Amino acid sequence: MARNTASALKSLIKALRGLWSRVARGTPSQRQPPEPATPAVQSPEPQAPVRTRRAKPDKKPRQAAPPTPATEPAAPACPHCRKTMVIKVARTGKNAGEFWGCVAYPKCRGIRPIFR
Repeated sequence: MARNTASALKSLIKALRGLWSRVARGTPSQRQPPEPATPAVQSPEPQAPVRTRRAKPDKKPRQAAPPTPATEPAAPACPHCRKTMVIKVARTGKNAGEFWGCVAYPKCRGIRPIFR
C-alpha cells in the first residue's frame, strides 16, 4: 500500500510541475510575437494633443495658500507709523535677544516682542 501512495504522489507532483510550466510560459493568447531584430524606420506620426479635465463651472477653483516660511513669522506693522517691521537683535539692555524693530529706525523707534 505504501508503494501505491508513493507512485500516486509522484504522478501528482509530475502533473503539478507540468501545469506550473504551462502557467509560467503563459497561454497562447498571452504570448506576444517576438520583436524584430532591426526596427523598421518609420516617419514619426503626429500625436493628438493630450486633453485634460477642466474644472466644472459651478465649482470655484482652489486658491493656493501663499508659501510662508515655517521658521519666520509674518512681519507685523509698526505700532507708531504702521510700516513693516524686521527682526533685529539686541545684545544688551532690557530687550536683549531678538525683537521686531521698525524699518524707519532711527526716525521711528517702534518695537514689539517676538512671540514664538
